[in-house]
Amino acid sequence: MNTNNKANNQIISSFAKKDPKDALIEILINILIPIVILSNFSSEERLGIKLSIIIAFALPLTYGLYDYLRTKNKNFFSILGVISVSLSGGLTLLEVDAIYIALKEASIPLIFAFAIIYTMRGDKSLLHHLMENPIIVRIALMSAHYRQPLNWTQDTMNNSRNIYEKIISSLDIESSMTSERDDKFIDLLCDDLNTPNALQYIVKQARDAKKDSSVLPKLRYNCDLLGIKSNKNIIDKSLVDKIESLVSLREAARKNKDYIEADRLRDVLSDMDVALNDGSDGVSWKIKH
Repeated sequence: MNTNNKANNQIISSFAKKDPKDALIEILINILIPIVILSNFSSEERLGIKLSIIIAFALPLTYGLYDYLRTKNKNFFSILGVISVSLSGGLTLLEVDAIYIALKEASIPLIFAFAIIYTMRGDKSLLHHLMENPIIVRIALMSAHYRQPLNWTQDTMNNSRNIYEKIISSLDIESSMTSERDDKFIDLLCDDLNTPNALQYIVKQARDAKKDSSVLPKLRYNCDLLGIKSNKNIIDKSLVDKIESLVSLREAARKNKDYIEADRLRDVLSDMDVALNDGSDGVSWKIKH
């Protein structure tokens, strides 16, 4: 029973960690397109029932196998797609009443609702992962002055994501959480809440912090004011300590030229969704975004 629970947790956990764009593409391939094929192309004038079932079944099955070979994880959407096509195809071939097909279609959103409720037990629910990172949305909203209209486009989101990555890469340089008041930054915000200039100021600070770590306390203070958080700030301290310990053990193994052990520790950290960056100034780490 514990083995089954662990397997189910792994499926939904890997499902909830997906990038929002990847998740939407997988919903399209594994669920929506097969439904369209079965609904609109199964008539004898088009593909016919049998061929439409074969094509609809092949999409989630093929994608699921591909994703398993690539990630070694079972794909939630592919499993749901195979179940959906099997039920729809079976009900269609059996020529059952339409009410049963309607019940089957209604079960899909119920499964999504269950998955959302199930993943809410953790730090982030499935709904959070299917949506854009809220911090990136916040940066996008701050990229224009509140007195001016905001041109909300994909470029706006991409630019905001780039700003976020630049800032976070500097915040993750060290594990210290100390912060220091930055009067210059506060003056920018006091100038009619000039958030565009404030963001430019933080980006420059983040760039400078990579060369001069003394800038980090003020950068961290400014980011806290705007609600821009590093992943190190939102994960449990016990996990941070464990990651730091593994990183230190890996560094010791590298110094002792025990590269097999160093690679093993890197794999352990990778399984914990920790990305390492071996630079000239030492190793830094961050939680994969």
